[in-house]
Amino acid sequence: MDAPSPIIRRLPGRLITGAGIALGAALVVGVATYTVYRLTYTRVTLSIGEQTQRVETRASTIGELLAESKIVLNPGDVVSPAPDTPLERGMTIAIHRAHYVGLEADGELRRVRTQAIHPLDILREQGIQVGSRDVVRIDGHDWWLETLERTPWDEPPLSIYVMRTATLHVMDGGSLRVIHTTQPDVGRALDAAGYELYLADSVEPGFSTPVEDGMTVRLNRSQPVTIVVDGRTLRTRGTGLTVADVLASAGVAPVGEDYTEPPLEARFEAGTTIRLVRVVERLELESEPIPFTSVYRPDFSLAAGALRVDQPGRPGERVRQVRVRYEDTNAVEHTVIADDVKARPRAQVIAYGVRPG
Repeated sequence: MDAPSPIIRRLPGRLITGAGIALGAALVVGVATYTVYRLTYTRVTLSIGEQTQRVETRASTIGELLAESKIVLNPGDVVSPAPDTPLERGMTIAIHRAHYVGLEADGELRRVRTQAIHPLDILREQGIQVGSRDVVRIDGHDWWLETLERTPWDEPPLSIYVMRTATLHVMDGGSLRVIHTTQPDVGRALDAAGYELYLADSVEPGFSTPVEDGMTVRLNRSQPVTIVVDGRTLRTRGTGLTVADVLASAGVAPVGEDYTEPPLEARFEAGTTIRLVRVVERLELESEPIPFTSVYRPDFSLAAGALRVDQPGRPGERVRQVRVRYEDTNAVEHTVIADDVKARPRAQVIAYGVRPG
């Protein structure tokens, strides 16, 4: 039997034509929609520091774009072009972030944000003037203004400290010297200026006094001195016009009736030897025996020439209260205050024979 032939049905020509028209219309609508989409969005380049990205946005200004992108501007940040600038296709928008700098000057400490890089530009922004003798400490390194002005700067500093220069008038003996210093106190200012000071040297005002511009500083130089005291010989330095002044500066002081050679009121000269004599008075008791006497009595019961002790002798005792003056360890003066007999002596009684042989 023959196989049945397939049945082929042909669609009417008008149906095929209608489908093509519908497909074409859909394509046209899609292209139109995409075109409208493309026309309503603006493509720009956004640069933040070293990061760059392309952004498509329907915002109309740069400020709206930043809000849409949730980009927050901190104080000191700079946007280029300005935020109210209308967006244009292909535009590049740059955001320059400000950096923090710790700044200290004239007793005030602050933390600022700035776009400036060079330390002097940062100081000018903050209205801080730097003098030719001032020192600017940048991240721990000290700079003079002249050097800083001709030095380029590539990286923003983290900290800037302006150390003001004060002028001091230093009276050293009969000479006057003017020094300029950024040190905080008198002692360090003198040290930085090259002054060699001994421990016994004194300064008016004191070493720890804060420096003030225009201050006058007086140096009282110590002089070599030899002090003999308490069995020791001290070779040291002292200051002052008199022997008393020098002893006080050396921490050695007379007490009570102590005296010095030369005298305390004598004018001091460098190299002098000062002897300080310690004077002490003590009350002491002195005991002295009182010898006994011998009494002889005749005794007829004894043959002539014979002796017999009938009563042993006993010495007495004398006690004196004496004020003794010592100079250093030497007793130089005795003064009797009281003299008492503590025990009287008892005589020794001796019998001697008188009987004829």
